[in-house]
Amino acid sequence: MAKRENEIRRVATSYEGTMVAFSEFKKTIHVVDLASGSHVASFDLELDSGGSRLAIDPANSSCAAASFRNGSVTLADLSGSVRWKRENLDGIQRVQFSNDGTRLYCVHNRVLSQLDVRTGRQVPFNMSEERCAGTRQLRESPFGERLVLDRYDADIQVTTKSLKNVCQLRRKSFAVLDFAFTPDRLAITESGGPISCYDLATTRELWTLSFPAGIHAIDLDYNEDANCFVAVSWPFEKGGKYRLLAITSDTGEIVRETVLRDGVDFGFANRGSRLITTTGRVFNSSSGEQSGSLAIRT
Repeated sequence: MAKRENEIRRVATSYEGTMVAFSEFKKTIHVVDLASGSHVASFDLELDSGGSRLAIDPANSSCAAASFRNGSVTLADLSGSVRWKRENLDGIQRVQFSNDGTRLYCVHNRVLSQLDVRTGRQVPFNMSEERCAGTRQLRESPFGERLVLDRYDADIQVTTKSLKNVCQLRRKSFAVLDFAFTPDRLAITESGGPISCYDLATTRELWTLSFPAGIHAIDLDYNEDANCFVAVSWPFEKGGKYRLLAITSDTGEIVRETVLRDGVDFGFANRGSRLITTTGRVFNSSSGEQSGSLAIRT
């Protein structure tokens, strides 16, 4: 059990930030500078394995950790000094920073809350909070005012960032795994299902990338530099190697596929151009070539 507790189980990245956070099976967090590959700090916060309970902010100044067991969210600077802690948030499944770094989104007990990063206080949404009910996850577009919400027992909802409804998209399976925005498109990967791409102006489905039975894409992003979607696929039914996929944004064709030798969690960084694994390997997401490695521990 001691060996398992020392395993790196989670990696957290931000869209443009240069810092990466890794967490062990329980509580210990390591911060690494992606630009230099060097270790920055290690410290302990209340954190559970599973879910998406680790996040790092886009300004490279703080990270957030949540505990399902204790119902707590802690915000600390990158040396581990705690800035604030919120408790009594039962059933926490996910924390993530807003693109501008001013809010921390927290999904707990099928409710979406937003916390002020400076104070930890809950901030009300501008529009009806009924639109947040049953939220499992969300993604902000880095290219404009779009936001997408994945909700239990409801269609996928595209809104403005003030939660004004734009459109709804019918899901193709029971759960969404990830989203990725381009300036004018939205791609969605679903559990046991395909990756689907939609035109944001017309909501028309542009293409669908289907996988063989028992395989789906667990992570999805958009590589701005290469103008392609990038994803990590996994044979979830029988197990096996993860694969890094580069996918054309126009047609949904897989143009490059790279077997990932190790890692249990993955994060895209540098506007989708880099893939980070829990073993500290760094890959060019479009070419599949390893471009470096990170010193996770001292």
